[in-house]
Formats: sequence, structure tokens, C-alpha cells
Amino acid sequence: MTKIRREFILERYGDMREDAASLLMCFWLKLSLSLKNKMKFMIFNDIILLCQSRNFDLSLAGRNLLSDLLEAEFYVTKSCSKLEDMVIDSANSLAESSGLGYLVGILDQISEQLDLSTDEELKKEGYRFVNSVQEFYSYLSNLQKYKPTAANEIDRCFAALQLIDYLKKTKREGILLDNVIFLAKDIHEAIMNYVEAGMVLESLAHSLEWSDRILDGYNRRGKNYPRQTESERKEQLFNDAIEMYSRGKYFEKCISVIKILIQRNEEIILFQKLPSLSHQQAEMFANILNTERFFPTYFRVRFEGEIFGEEINGKEFIYRGAIEESLGAFMNRMKEAFVTATIIIDDRNEIKGLKNDSKENFVFIRTVRPVVIQKNDIPVQEKIATYRRSNDVNLFTYTVAKRKSTSKTDNEFRDLWNIKYFFKTESNFPSKIRCLRIIETNEEHINPILCAIENLKESYNSLKQSIQESSKKMDRSGDTAGLGRYLSGIIDAGVNGGVKKYIDAFLNSKYEQEFPEFVSFIPELKKELISLAELIPSGLIEHERIRSELMEPFQKVLETTFRDQWIGKMIKTVRESL
Repeated sequence: MTKIRREFILERYGDMREDAASLLMCFWLKLSLSLKNKMKFMIFNDIILLCQSRNFDLSLAGRNLLSDLLEAEFYVTKSCSKLEDMVIDSANSLAESSGLGYLVGILDQISEQLDLSTDEELKKEGYRFVNSVQEFYSYLSNLQKYKPTAANEIDRCFAALQLIDYLKKTKREGILLDNVIFLAKDIHEAIMNYVEAGMVLESLAHSLEWSDRILDGYNRRGKNYPRQTESERKEQLFNDAIEMYSRGKYFEKCISVIKILIQRNEEIILFQKLPSLSHQQAEMFANILNTERFFPTYFRVRFEGEIFGEEINGKEFIYRGAIEESLGAFMNRMKEAFVTATIIIDDRNEIKGLKNDSKENFVFIRTVRPVVIQKNDIPVQEKIATYRRSNDVNLFTYTVAKRKSTSKTDNEFRDLWNIKYFFKTESNFPSKIRCLRIIETNEEHINPILCAIENLKESYNSLKQSIQESSKKMDRSGDTAGLGRYLSGIIDAGVNGGVKKYIDAFLNSKYEQEFPEFVSFIPELKKELISLAELIPSGLIEHERIRSELMEPFQKVLETTFRDQWIGKMIKTVRESL
């Protein structure tokens, strides 16, 4: 009916819906309980439309009809579970378009009528119905309150995961699938969080069984799952997860899911699919070796302030940022999400000074790096190592350099300690959400000479890696940027900074007298200095091979400085002290 025709009828005849509602109630009350219970599947949607009406009498009629349906089902079946499923399914499908306000009116009406009832069994089952629908309503309304903006990404994900966990617990399969698709497609995929979308879909797939049980079809949110067996649904979800992982260049995870499908097809002797699965798996291995990949930056975030609420106030999280996201870019994103809070680069001493004597709201942020637990000593290619440094991780760290002595010294390295902070999350990244709670925090104080040893080892490994990467380049390619930077940094630092100051700070009798407790580390320091000095010539030879003609003066400076200052002075001093 058009709007003009509707207005014409209302003007000539008035709103006849109120009379219709009155007649409907008279007719309904004359039906038997058994007939009412049978009719609920035919008239339920119309009753919900009445409940949603802005006309008070129509809305009241709808609520009364629904309350009467509850009594009818109870007295016929001794349960209200069918009506409970229908109300919850309806609320889930109508939430985004019509809101959930009508549901509160329904529950209030049913509760009022239950309060007046003298049937204790009806009251018990009725209150169970009300409590169950209210619990679902609380999760769904919490999700609906967040607008679909980038600033609300984490809040929406948390709310969606809470709802999904509730639906798994209550075994509401149809609504569970809908909300999994909502989280995977409408939240994660919409903002290109493909890996997280894959994790959500794979998690649901793992919750299903390899069985012939028939599942209802699903066609919403641009996704179509036909009426199929549980095994077919599980396989389709695994394939959807593979697609998301592949789009996110998470090829290692693609391989692990494909292995599950291969194993399943081998078990049921369904060999027709094995060639294509094996080919797909081979493509993923090739992608690992041939695709240039970059990975997200991780950040530690702490919230302090009343605006954050009990869920996050005073708590710490690790955020998985965007690919190679800078600290400044991430801080800007957090400013958009928490406009009334002050965003501060994290300093743990600063936190202690601010959080107790201020009523302001703060978000403390610090870039952290994953700690990779080496499982074995088997060497791997750099592309594989790079992946492992950023994925399947739940331990993170950052380091702060600090002097413990208040007196001045002619060499700052002698008293420059490193404080390493370690943060463990509740599960591994990547996860179904880009933010995980920190469950354990530790710190480690590293003495100055050990700091020097660690820095030398890091310089050695970085230079060695750069030499290996340069060895793949053509002669006179001119692409010396990476190797040249490392060589210049190490050789020049040996003359003007780091290495020379390490020797001056630690390789003398004065240091041994002042810090006898650290003397045992001196042989290791000498060993690392010599190892680095022995590696530098390989770097210079490689640099000479690939440099352009224009870089000849730079090459000569590097060689001369290394020969005169490193070999002629510093390393000679180290060797003589051995």
C-alpha cells in the first residue's frame, strides 16, 4: 500500500487497527490451549510486528498475545523452549534494522503476568524463559550500541566474541553462524583484518563435527551456506578460512588448514579431492618463499581513568597494529577512539606518578616486539624467520636504558643498565581479535657489560644477515644501501662511539676493581669484539663486489678506517689482553 493511499484510508475511515486488535484478542481468547500452541508458528511474526507498533493499543495487544502463547506452550508441553527460540531468533534478525526496544516491553509484560500467577511451575519455567531472553538481549544490545567505526573496532569485537561464546554455550547454531559471519565479514573483512576473519571462521569450523547431521541453510550478509550435512558445513567453513588467510598472506595457516582437509579425505577414502588440495598446499609453500611480506607492529597499551569502566580501567593489553604501523600513527588512532583521554608514550615510572594523583584519563602506549622462543637450532630461510618473529607469539618485550648512579662519569656505558619488560598475553597472536589482555608482567635488569655483549651480538647478526642478502645481488648492481649502512654504522661506531667506548669502559683494571662481580663477563665481551672484527672483512669484500663506481671513495674510507682504527688499535688492544 502506498503512503498516499494509506493517508486517504486513515482520513476517511480512521485507524481501524485498534478495532482489529480488539477483535483479534476476543477471537484468540476463545481458542483452546492446544490450538493456540499449534498456531504460534503461523502467527508469531505478526505478533512481533504488533509488539513493534508505535500504537500503544496495538503494541499492548501484541505483548498480551505473546504472553498468552507462553502459557499455552507451557500447559501443552510443560516447556517454553520453542517460543524462547523463536523470540531470540526474531530479535537477532531484527536487531540491526528495527532495534531491540520492543523486546524490553515483551519481557516486562510477561514478568508482570507471571508475578500475578498462582501456578508455581508456570512461574518457574516462565522466569527461566525471561532470564534466558534477557541474557541474550544484554549481549546483543551491548554489541548494537557501538557504531561501525574504526575507533570502535576493538569494542565491537569484544562484544561480538562475548555473544558468540554465549551462543556456543546455549547451542543456538543458526544465530551462532550469523554472528560469526557478522564478526568475520562485517567487522574484520570490512577493514581488511583478513587473518582475524580467518581465525573466527576456523574456530567455528573446529566446533563442528564430521557428521551427517543436517543443518539448516543460511543466506545472509552476502554469504550462502545451503542446507547441508554438518561435515559439509565444516569443510565449507575451513575453505572460507583458507580464503581469508590467503588474502592476509598468512600462508602458513592456510597450509595447516589444508592438512586437516587432506587428512579428512584420506580417512574417508575420498581421493577425488586430494590432487587439488595437494596442489593448493604446494601453491602456499611457494607463496611463503616468493611473496614479499610485511607484518604488523605490536603495542602495549594501559588504560587509566574513570571513563574506561571496569573492563579496561587499570588493565594492560597488547594491540596488534597495522602492517609496519608507526607509534605516531597508532597513537593518532587511539586519540580518535578515546577523544577525552590524554595519550602518552609509556614510561613505567611516569605511570606511577600520574595514576594516583590525577583524575584525568590516560592511555599509555609503547611499541613492543615479540619474543621468539627458539624450538631448535635448525637454520631457516630469512622469509620464514621473519614470519616466525611476528606470528604465533604471546610474549612481548621492550627495553629501557637507565643509569643507576647519580654521579657523573667520563664513560656512560660503564653504568648504563638495561631494564627489559616482558608481557605475556592470554593467548597467541594473531587471534580472533587484534587486542589481547596481558596476564603476566616481569622485568629483568641487565648489567652494563652484558648490555654491551648483547649489542655486539645484535650487530654481528644484523651484519651477517645483510651480507647473506647481498650475496644474491649481481656484481656492480649498485644496491649497497643496506650493507653499506651496517658497515658504516659498525666501523664508524668503533672509532667514535659504541665499540671504542666498550673497550674504554670495561677492558681496564679500574673497572675490574670497581665491579668485581662483573669481571667474569669480560672474556665473553672480548670474544664478541673479535667475532665482529673477523666478520667485517667479509662485509667489505661483498660491498666492494656490488658497489657502483660512484661508491669507490666510500669503500676506501671504510677499508682505511677499519685497518687503521679497528685492527691497528682497538682489536690489537683486545688481543693483547687475552
